[in-house]
Amino acid sequence: MKTIYRLLLFVLIFWGFAISCQHDSQNKKSQNESDIPSLEELNVEIAKDPNNADLFYQRAKYFLKNDNTTNALKDIERAMVFDPTNPEYCITLSGVY
Repeated sequence: MKTIYRLLLFVLIFWGFAISCQHDSQNKKSQNESDIPSLEELNVEIAKDPNNADLFYQRAKYFLKNDNTTNALKDIERAMVFDPTNPEYCITLSGVY
């Protein structure tokens, strides 16, 4: 009988952790999506600072999110001109292809 209670306790604890982890990953995904500024905001910022690699990277992420791979490729390549050693840019570029 003790074994059954221990097994039940283990299953409940494991289930609790599984539910908790799933909830956190959903929150992170929606939080990351809200971190991307609007296209208009990015265009204004790029006009102010046309040599800022991160702005082109952010706009590339915006384009990828909206299935515009042509413009995403142009922007990620532009970001890499300014900062070719940034690993995030390389990963994003590989995602375009």
